[in-house]
Amino acid sequence: MEPIYFWLAAFVVFGVVEAATVNLVSIWFAVGALVSLIAAALGAQLWLQVTLFILATAVSLALTRPLARKLLGKRRVA
Repeated sequence: MEPIYFWLAAFVVFGVVEAATVNLVSIWFAVGALVSLIAAALGAQLWLQVTLFILATAVSLALTRPLARKLLGKRRVA
């Protein structure tokens, strides 16, 4: 299987899971898959695609997780 098709399938799967759950469960992985898809389309080596996937996922998680927790936090009523 060509890496570009793998990353495209991963992006679609993570996007569908995110749309189905709407709890910000897999959006970070979708971002990583999109970055790797672009890298694969540009002809990057597989090791670079995997590295970019991990880095993009980690960076997007680190940047958005605190905001998401704040916005989606459960409010308790006394």
